[in-house]
Amino acid sequence: MSLIEASEPGETCAAPRRLHLVIGLICALGLAIDLSELAMGGVLSAVFAAPPHNLSHGQLGWLVGSVYVGAIFGTPVMGIVADRMGPSRALSAATALLGATSLLAGFSRTPELLALVRLASGVALGAYLPLMVAYLTNIAPLGRQSSLVTLVCAVAGLAPPAVIWAVRALSFAKPMGLDGWQWAFVGGSIVATMTALGFLWLPEAPRWLASRGRPSEAHAVRRRFERSPELFRTQPAAPVERKDRWLHAEPSFRWRFAVVSLLFFLTPWATVSFPLVTGPILITRGFDLSGALLYIALASCGPPIGTLLSALLIDRIDRRLALIAYNGGMLLLLGLFASSSVSLGLAVALVGYGLFTSLTIPTMMVYGAEQFPAAGRSKAVTLAWSFNRIGAAAAPLILLPLVQAGREPWVMAVIALTLICAIALMASQSRLAPKA
Repeated sequence: MSLIEASEPGETCAAPRRLHLVIGLICALGLAIDLSELAMGGVLSAVFAAPPHNLSHGQLGWLVGSVYVGAIFGTPVMGIVADRMGPSRALSAATALLGATSLLAGFSRTPELLALVRLASGVALGAYLPLMVAYLTNIAPLGRQSSLVTLVCAVAGLAPPAVIWAVRALSFAKPMGLDGWQWAFVGGSIVATMTALGFLWLPEAPRWLASRGRPSEAHAVRRRFERSPELFRTQPAAPVERKDRWLHAEPSFRWRFAVVSLLFFLTPWATVSFPLVTGPILITRGFDLSGALLYIALASCGPPIGTLLSALLIDRIDRRLALIAYNGGMLLLLGLFASSSVSLGLAVALVGYGLFTSLTIPTMMVYGAEQFPAAGRSKAVTLAWSFNRIGAAAAPLILLPLVQAGREPWVMAVIALTLICAIALMASQSRLAPKA
């Protein structure tokens, strides 16, 4: 019996293997760097909005948004690379590129150079998450794909708060004359390079190998899993009928792609832009840089809790209903942040908002991946994810100038509108697709 989702009908999965654990750890390490690099956007927005930098709204918006502009182009390109080279090799290329650009970011002396380097980093950052989800859902034991993805996200989610707290501490010490944010990029470069080497050792997704006319290699990968010891005993899953051809032929396939793309586009206006505008908003409210970084660090404590909860809940509740609930929670906490002027209210709003954000992203990614057949999942998910990067690039370019112009209510209104639209989109859908 095969221990991965097989390329032939009737093959099933039994138990998670030690190799699955190794794959999960390497993927988590890469995602930790990915999330930390993106979380640095909030740090950079606070650092360069405060003295002595005091960047104009246009400069600050470009500095923060450049990474997402790079992701707009990099995401579909890396999706094509994954379709031709395989998901694991594409993940290796993405993390290797991230290692190089992070090192350059750490030694960037001007905001203009930093923005340019972050633009290049976006090519790798934009593609990592959808490629990782596509890879994990192809190699995970049948029935455990969602749990594996969310557990990886939970482990990786521990990195951003640790990085942000370290940045805050190092900003005062400045070892070797480098600011805290520079040390974060240098450290990320080292870990990203190590992760790139790890991906070269991992097996390629067997269903991708089979779809490329390489059945002998796919069989060899299956045998590699079979030789790996089980982590624990479990009952074999029931046989699952293949639905790849049915999904390709189904008239609603394009509709599924449109719905997933729209959901991906709406999400970053709330999940990405809110952390980016938090620092500048707090500074306009009268907080100094140290105080703003403290609240940003507190906000980063919510995601680890949320991703752990997501790992427990994702296979037990309908993903569509979960997304409605999570977006509703963010909407309520957004209102609390907008109306609160006391420390406790701000802390509750920011930690809670981060928690719901971390619940939303893995659920949304698994929901989106399940709409596409496994053979073409990497390409489909990354193409849909490019719409997420468009939204993530547009949000800071539009919202940060509004913050600096003193129009915070407009910022809150835009974020709230996207949350309401996401809720309405999910409420309008039935259970779209069976798992491929």
